[in-house]
Amino acid sequence: MAEYPEEFLELCRSVTAKRPKTVIDHILAHGHITTEELKGTYGYDHPPRAARDVREHGIPLETFRVEASNGRKIGAYRFGDPTKVRLKRFDGRTALSKELKEQLIAKYGCKCFIYLEEMDERVLQIDHRVPYEVDGDDKGGTLDADDFILGLFSEPHADYCFPLAANSLYDREQSIPTTIMSLEPRLNKPELPPIGFLETLTEDDRRLLSSYGEFTPAEKGTEIIVEGDAQEHLYLIISGILHVVREQNKTRTLLWRASPGETLGELNLFDPGKASATVVAQEYAQIWRVSRSDLEDFVNAYPEAGAQLMLGISRLLSKRLRAMNERFEMLQKAMVDHAGWR
Repeated sequence: MAEYPEEFLELCRSVTAKRPKTVIDHILAHGHITTEELKGTYGYDHPPRAARDVREHGIPLETFRVEASNGRKIGAYRFGDPTKVRLKRFDGRTALSKELKEQLIAKYGCKCFIYLEEMDERVLQIDHRVPYEVDGDDKGGTLDADDFILGLFSEPHADYCFPLAANSLYDREQSIPTTIMSLEPRLNKPELPPIGFLETLTEDDRRLLSSYGEFTPAEKGTEIIVEGDAQEHLYLIISGILHVVREQNKTRTLLWRASPGETLGELNLFDPGKASATVVAQEYAQIWRVSRSDLEDFVNAYPEAGAQLMLGISRLLSKRLRAMNERFEMLQKAMVDHAGWR
């Protein structure tokens, strides 16, 4: 068995909730735990949720592939680098004040960072720029406005916004519509919206799929994908605009402008390789990313939903291919016309 720092082991022993404790104890005893063991031995039908429970306690996990009892490749989890442990525990949010909201409005205006539109000040609420479940609150000092954004609580989209600060002092002191406040229990986890290749999935299926990937906020200028790097993820743009560029002789050429509902990296699901272009956020964006192995686990665990998902990706690839053919025909015609061959 691998040796771990005592501080890391103390953190592992401090976890008492049954599901993450099961994962931790098994890895400590055997080095890793497979999705097959989580389902067959422990009865957890949703292994990524169990792994996420561990990560939410600040304990890093790595996902890798192993051979199952039937010879198929399945997912497995082992501890990541113990030096990357987040020792800060999430024991409740810090109350977010009216003064903090006024600072954000002075800095950004009454703009919703989810819809990227100007909104009525009364319906904008304070949200952590990095999701609370990822980074917690800095209880040791003054809250910095740069760590927060403003977002909108709204019925059609509340389920897939990042976790919002529904327990802030400002929220409870102001006159917020009843339909907004009634959503508070549902705002614990981000969920996928019915956009792009997910349009045919049911709400329950999207909720399940959400936890197989990860939601990632990206600041303006962030490089989501770097040309030449190994790439085996699918990216779905929830909000924001991304530019796909190629670099040659230190000059970047814009290939296309990706907007919400569009995806990146879908070809690498079928043929993993190196990224053929760089993708850069042009404004604050919210992205959902899933690896090839985690997507395979979802398809194996939920065959019917997996079939709908693969059909959606196939339709997406077909649209891309038709669009490329149309552009090629237009370019070919333009070249012929330019040469005077009619």
